[in-house]
Formats: sequence, structure tokens, C-alpha cells
Amino acid sequence: MKKQRKALSLLLAGAMAVSLLAGCGDGGNANEDPEKENTENNEGEDSENGDEEPVVLKWVFPAGEQEDAASVLEKVNEIIEPKIGATLELEFVEFGAYADKLNMYMSSGADFDLCYTSNWCNDYVQAVAKGGLYPLDELIENNTTLLKDAIPEYAWEGTKIGGEIYAVPNIQIMTTGNAYYILKDVAEKYGFEGETADPEMMEAFLEKVKAGEADLIPYLVDAGNFADTLSPWLTDYEVLDSTLGIGVKEGSSEDVTACVLYETEEFKDAIATLRDWYQKGYIREDVASVGDQQADLNSGRIAVYISRNKPGGAASDSAMRGQEFIMVPFETPLVTTGGILSTMTGINKNSEHPEKAIQFLELLFTDQELYRLLAYGIEGTHYTTDENGQITYIENSGYKTDADWAIGNTFMGYSLAGQEVDVLEQTEAMNDSATKSPVLGFTFDASNIQSEYAQIASVVAEYNLLWAGTLDPEESYDEFIEKLYSAGMQTVVDEYNRQIQEFMATK
Repeated sequence: MKKQRKALSLLLAGAMAVSLLAGCGDGGNANEDPEKENTENNEGEDSENGDEEPVVLKWVFPAGEQEDAASVLEKVNEIIEPKIGATLELEFVEFGAYADKLNMYMSSGADFDLCYTSNWCNDYVQAVAKGGLYPLDELIENNTTLLKDAIPEYAWEGTKIGGEIYAVPNIQIMTTGNAYYILKDVAEKYGFEGETADPEMMEAFLEKVKAGEADLIPYLVDAGNFADTLSPWLTDYEVLDSTLGIGVKEGSSEDVTACVLYETEEFKDAIATLRDWYQKGYIREDVASVGDQQADLNSGRIAVYISRNKPGGAASDSAMRGQEFIMVPFETPLVTTGGILSTMTGINKNSEHPEKAIQFLELLFTDQELYRLLAYGIEGTHYTTDENGQITYIENSGYKTDADWAIGNTFMGYSLAGQEVDVLEQTEAMNDSATKSPVLGFTFDASNIQSEYAQIASVVAEYNLLWAGTLDPEESYDEFIEKLYSAGMQTVVDEYNRQIQEFMATK
């Protein structure tokens, strides 16, 4: 209502200004000095009615350079300038360089207004700790009317640090929970069936793939990705830190206790199984030295990999990789702090226009035309829609960010041709119906354990080939655990539990 009243008062002021000007023109002004009064009124109304130059909002955006961004921004600014008196400027930065660029920008006090932040790129918790992001509670309260209700309350809860919101969570799949992605023709050839799967089922399938497909890598593992690689075994745990190997048991919020996942029976079973799979040739022989495996994925050389369990996941990955996959879940969806922090938009603490920036974000999350322009470009120029309302990108059109999930409310967007028509509705339903983590909104402050964190990370890097299968657990596991505790693991666990108890006391 505040925003509506302000807009109404501006319109009335504008009307009065027009009336006064008209009165001066035909001699109808009764003031003693009409000429002087007319000049004063013009000056006052110009400053109050937005006749001055619009504010330019700079958004440092996570995507490669877009050759035709100018035509998209022209239409974007036709929407936002009349509504909030601002225009948008985009600086594109590749994801690989984004975190370093934003760290430099925030440290140097660079001039920008909006940025992507998450728990994996431009780290949200660290950005807040360093004073790089603007606190949003008062901004939202005083400058918006629709933004708070456009985003579920549990999503806002997940963004809070010290009780304060520092970024707006982008609306997309917010659940954690993984699935096996399997080449469809291989699954059909070897009779893989079932709506869910577990490692035992997968082992029987991999045996057939290894025997019958000499050119395929049966199973992808990534030693640098603890959470995904171990997820088929750690289905009863929520991973809080995949480097430290700290998690909590899923379930009741009455007794939430941090544990060392490396010490669980599930972890021991996982590394023994993965060692066996490596020896049987289900895992690539050069896994210890291979870097980026995307080329092998995209060329159809990998039969099975792990990714997010989400509606339309198989269709979107199939479109991205040019190979057809099926998705077989093995985890129940869970809304976690990590799932919410995975994609957000923040305002620079040093922004000169924070009020305009939050008003722009309100438009981004509530104006479908604006969202679709930024997410996909211009219909007919950058993409086409079919009879189902689904889109296909036009090749080499000059605008394809591949980052609609990093922009705002994806439920105002499109599904891709080939996905289920109602995939967005399915996704929203999954978010809303999923179990909510007992520690939703908890973020760990590592400032008291910086030394221990670094030492543990070093130990993990030394032994992470345990979950690639190349290290023998019988020879390495006990040594791994001993070194973790020598590096300060008990101090870390105690600090986690202290902070969790403090957090739970506030709920």
C-alpha cells in the first residue's frame, strides 16, 4: 500500500503540474508573479516526478557474453523505467571467473548494484561476513509490497544469517535429493527397470554394461564432489559441509546433533563398494588424474552419473548433452538451507541505489514479461514457442544465458520442448510438499575454526580418492580418520553442535 500511495501522489502531483502550466499559458494564474512561480514549480516538479535522468542499475550477471544483449535490455528498460525510474545495465561474467571477480569487486568497493550469490559461487555466507551484501529486511519492508509474498516463507527462512536477510532466493527447485541419470538406450538394452534404485540394483546393471559395452565408462564418480558421489549411501543424512564431512541425521528436530559422516557405517559401506567397482572396471581407470568429465558426458561415453532429482531433469540434461537419459531417483526430496542458498540475488552493500535495486527485484519476481525477457530473450528472435507453450532456442541468436535459474522466479518462465508440459507446476509442488530440514535456516560460522578447517580440508584432499575407488579402505581408512582428528575434527564437531543448539533454541 505504501508503494501504491506514493505512486498515486506522484501522479496527482504531475497532474497539478500540467494544470499549473496550462494556467500560465492562458493567463489564468492568479499569482502575483506568474513567471517566477511557473519557473519554481517546474523545478520542483521535475525533481519529484521522475523527469530527471533514470537511475542506472548495474547487475553483474553470471553468464558468457551475449552478443544481442542490447536488444533485450532495450525491451527490459521499456518495462522497468516507467515503473521505478531506473534502467538496467548487465555485465556478463563467466561462471568460472565469477567468484573471483565478485570477491575483487566487493573488496575494492566497485560500483555495481546487483549480483548472483550462492553457497557454491560467490559464497553467500562469506560475502555477508565480509560486509559485501546489503541487509534487506528494512529495504523490503519500506520499498516493496509484493516481493515478500512472491517467495515462500520457508525460502526466506533459509536465507537468514543472524536473523537478517541478505539476498533474495531465486525460485526454482529448492529440494536436495539425487537420482541416477542413465543413458536411455543402454537402460533399455540391458533391461534396467524401476522408479527408484539403490547401489545394489545399480551394481547388477553396471556388470552388464561393463560386459557388453567396451566403449562406455559404466559409472561416473568425482572425488572432488563428496556430497553427490556418496549420496546413494548417505540417504538418511543431510550434508552440512561436504569438505568437513559434517552432517545431521534427517528426521525429528527434537535432537539434532552434528556427526562426522566419514565415521558412519554408511560411509564405510560406500567406500568399500566403490573400491570394488573400481577393481571391476565400472569406474574409469584414470579417475585419479582426470579433470573435467563434461566432454565424456556430452559425447555419450558415460552410462550412469548422479545429478539432482527434479521434475524434467532427464529432459533438460538430455537437451544439454545431446544424448537421451532417464532419471531414477534414490533420495526423498528435502528442502534444506543448502538447496535455498544454491541460487540467490543480492544487492551490493555499497550500492548507491539500494531502494531502486529492491524495487527492480520485486518486478523481476512478479512481472512475467520482464522475467522471460531476461531469462530467454525475445520471442521469435532468440527462441520459438510451440503449440504447448514450450520453447526451443534459436541457434546462434546472440542471446542464450543458460541461466534462467539464476535470475528470479523460474515458475513464471517456460518449460523446454521435450519436457513434460507441466514440469514447472510439478517442481513447485515438489518444493511445497517436500519435508523441510530440521535445521532450515542454519548457517555455520567457521570464524572460530579457521585453522582446523584448513587442516581438515588438506587431509580430505589427501584421501578423497577413497570415494573414487583407487585407495584401498583396508589400508587407508584408519589412517584417514586418525589424521582428521589430529587436524582438529573434534573441535569442529563441538563447534557445530554449539551453534546448532543455539540455532534450535531460537526456533
